Amino acid sequence: MDKNKELLSAQKATLKIYPGAIAARDEFGKWYIYHKEQDIFEEFFFPHTDTEFDAWKCGSLTAKTMQNFNRTHPNKLDLEVSEAKTSRIRRRKEESKELCDDSHIF
Repeated sequence: MDKNKELLSAQKATLKIYPGAIAARDEFGKWYIYHKEQDIFEEFFFPHTDTEFDAWKCGSLTAKTMQNFNRTHPNKLDLEVSEAKTSRIRRRKEESKELCDDSHIF
């Protein structure tokens, strides 16, 4: 993959999870991704990188990690979702039972 396309891909992945994020430089000339007044590398304990390209690559990795964490985190499930899921399953079982009772195949 062309380096420019790879950079655009990493930026797109990062901006999908962190809209409005920008690549910034610290006082030592190292690059990091800045989002909502916060360095997102600090949250994942990533060091600042030497190039902007590497910063966006690490940013896309943090975005993937954050997306996976949010999808699988046990605290994500709340009572309403659980009740709705249980209700849907119960309704399907009842509909299935009615279909079996209505069919008189001998």
